Amino acid sequence: MIPTGPHARDLESRTHPAARAEWRPVWVALVLSGAVGAWLCAGMPEFAQEAYYWVCSRRFALSYFDHPPLAPWLIAAGTSLFGDGPFGIRVGMLACALATTLVGLRLLEAFGADRKTLLAWVVLRFGLPLFAAQHFFAGPDTPLSLFWLASVLALWRARESGTLGWWLASGAALGLALSSKYSAVFLIPGALVVLALDPVLRRRAATGGPWAAALVAALVFLPVVVWNARNGWASFLFQTAQRAQAAQPTLHWFGQFVALQALGLTPTIFVCLALASVASWRRWLRERAARELWLLAFGLPLVFFMTAASFAIHVKINWIMPAYGPLTLCALLWWRESRIEARRPRTARLVRGTAYAVCVLMALGPAIRFLPQVGSKHPSWSGWDEIAASALEWRAQLEQRRSGDGGVFLLAPDHRDAAELALHIWRRGGAADRAAFDDILAQEAFGENGRQFGLWAPAEERLGQDAVFVLVRPEVRVKYLEKVGARFDRVEHAARTVVSLRGRTIQAADVYICFGYRGPGRP
Repeated sequence: MIPTGPHARDLESRTHPAARAEWRPVWVALVLSGAVGAWLCAGMPEFAQEAYYWVCSRRFALSYFDHPPLAPWLIAAGTSLFGDGPFGIRVGMLACALATTLVGLRLLEAFGADRKTLLAWVVLRFGLPLFAAQHFFAGPDTPLSLFWLASVLALWRARESGTLGWWLASGAALGLALSSKYSAVFLIPGALVVLALDPVLRRRAATGGPWAAALVAALVFLPVVVWNARNGWASFLFQTAQRAQAAQPTLHWFGQFVALQALGLTPTIFVCLALASVASWRRWLRERAARELWLLAFGLPLVFFMTAASFAIHVKINWIMPAYGPLTLCALLWWRESRIEARRPRTARLVRGTAYAVCVLMALGPAIRFLPQVGSKHPSWSGWDEIAASALEWRAQLEQRRSGDGGVFLLAPDHRDAAELALHIWRRGGAADRAAFDDILAQEAFGENGRQFGLWAPAEERLGQDAVFVLVRPEVRVKYLEKVGARFDRVEHAARTVVSLRGRTIQAADVYICFGYRGPGRP
């Protein structure tokens, strides 16, 4: 059968010899993205949050305390194929990041973009720090960004063809986005906006496609609901009511929010996205242009919500990441059709130069290993092999004192340090080391929210036991000694582990042995 219709024209344009030559830079850039991404996956040290998702992946569940399960599931798939090293932990994210780039290319094609615009999208996928991080950082934002854009593409195809299959695909993509991170709920107002304001989609929807899509999305997301129901709605409450309780109006968080977004996008692209959004909104008001409506509808609601939230809570740099996919596509179309390169060549050179500079800097990412972390208030990423070895040595000594009764656990100040400790203990590979993996507690031992650790190992079960407490960056975390001292009969300093790299001290940790755990409450 000979293809007909718009997809046939797409096929013809891609297979024509002249078109293949035009496409070659796009594919070369995409292959380079994959190669550099693989290099970063293997060469970057694991960050604390990645270690936490890896720990979740070792204990399969329908969902988890912080987020839905898709990121841990991807990590589990990657480590089953490539082992528990950095590449195995991250390879699933790299695949999602490259797939996001491909989905963006298909959307740009559907919106009539030329080849230079397609190439610019591929470059920006590494030329913006937030997008570049998706290629090597293992977390929920990467699959969320993929299925966010995929849901937009599938819904657009449903608009073009009206076939039930594309409606079902859009629902599946929405369900997978929700199974990545709860902020995917902001796809729903975007869908309602285009259903209300796009007459073509509204006519297609008369066949019942939206209801079928909603049903598929609900079925895909159902495991997360089941897990929450079995665990006292812990995850839903943590991400909604508990965050709302912590809200406190202040301009500090808003200023930090704006600064971090400008940093994550680069200031030049940050300004371009703002200008493009305003210009696209005006164009839709004038011409009722469908593509501008769609890209803004699936980008701006999350941006508006997080901007408003930043006046009361700490909005992290990555929380708006999925919305930047549609908005960046919008900015690229605006840039090309406004002929900015011809009208403002200096501005164009600045934007291109910034993007290329970020690409080069990101390729040098593994050099972060050389940065000293002594005295830093932020989570650590280096030196954990030596720290884990020291903790296990002191654990063995404590067990000997207790005649091997097993009443010894490992304790870290928070879930991030506990996850790093667990990851590097697991990699040691010995039977005793693997056994210690199940005996690690985080801040739930102090009566605080230990996230997933609090659900795995209730602290109350450890009453009367001894512990090895590992305190990384002790100079800036003295308060944890007070917490430990209040919950054990006796605490003794055992050793200090100093980690050096090429003659430079990059990390330090104190190990304490603690006797007679009294429980998470104060005595």
